[in-house]
Order: sequence, then structure tokens, then C-alpha cells
Amino acid sequence: QFTHFVASDAAFRSGFNRFFLKGLGAIPKKKNIRDAKVIRDIMTVMNQGENVGLFPEAVRNWSGKSFPIDPSIAKLIKKLNAPVIVGLLQGMNLFNPRWSGKLRRTYLNVDYSIALSKKEVQELSVAEIYSRISQALDYDEVAFQKSHMHPVRSNHKAEEIGHALFVCPQCEAIDSFEANQNEFGCKNCDYTLVINAFGFYELKSGA
Repeated sequence: QFTHFVASDAAFRSGFNRFFLKGLGAIPKKKNIRDAKVIRDIMTVMNQGENVGLFPEAVRNWSGKSFPIDPSIAKLIKKLNAPVIVGLLQGMNLFNPRWSGKLRRTYLNVDYSIALSKKEVQELSVAEIYSRISQALDYDEVAFQKSHMHPVRSNHKAEEIGHALFVCPQCEAIDSFEANQNEFGCKNCDYTLVINAFGFYELKSGA
């Protein structure tokens, strides 16, 4: 069955993207706004016997740890009266961190699980549905990587790190980091870190 993903309307502003996304059956949604048309579009797709894909956090995060989801997701699930399959993106934050424009070569996996059957959606309360979905989506990229230690292959792992880390923990200078390939350091003191082969920070110099 075909899956129609709900996507930010900003992605449709480019002519090429709009053509591509419409061809894939994507459903545009305005960010941070209750959009009744999106609900109608989702209901239409479901009534046609097709699937709908949602990113309930609605935004990429910086740390690789799950954000709380909007409680209205549980109300929507109850209204749709359909089973829910959750896909966890494992390794994505190491492959394509939000703070960097450069990709890395590393392990990627989508771990699918049935979070709710149709019968459970019918029988559980909205609060119970919300709890089950939140538990199913709970993920921490750092904890996952610590337990699996997949190599992260790149010669640019530290570049653009200043978008995420901008206060030196040693001298507390702001926006003082300079990065080169897999290493970055503070211009104001000798605090220097290296991002190792598994994506973790190692102290090179400093306190």
C-alpha cells in the first residue's frame, strides 16, 4: 500500500520539490498551526485504503534524543481508528546531524514495530494511546551508539560544530570554537576536542 507523508508546506515552495513531493502524494501542512485541511486530507487518504506517514515531533532535534509529541496526535489516531506502526530512525543523527551540512558514512536502520493494533486504538483512551505512542517513539541516539559503537566515517565530523556548541566549558568564551576536519578548539584558551571514529568527543588538551 502507498504511504502519503505529511510534510511542511515550506518544502513545497520550490518548484522542483513541489513537483517531486506531489508526485509522491505528500500532504502539505503549515508548521505550528492547527490545520483542518490536513485532517481532511488524511481522512481522505485513509478512506481510500492507503497509509499516512507522520513525523509526530514535527522537527529535527539537535541531540538525537526524542522530543515530547503533541497530545493531539493521540486524538487523531483515535479518530482515524487505524493501527499504528512506529519507525525509529537509528543512526540518522550521526549520519546527518542537524548542525552540519555534511553527511557521514555510518550505520542506518529503520526499526519498525506495531505500536497499536486497530482493536487497541478502539479500546484504549486518548491518554493511554498517547502514552503508548510516546513510549514507542522514545529513542536516544547517544545511548544507542554507546551500546553498538558503529564507526562514523568522515574527515569533517567537527566542521560547523559551532552551530550546536558555542560556549567554551573551560573559559566560558562565547562563539570561540574553530573546527578543522575532526578536531575543534577554543580560540581563547587551549581547550581542544577530537571527535573520534565513533562520533564521541575526546579531550585533546585543556582541563
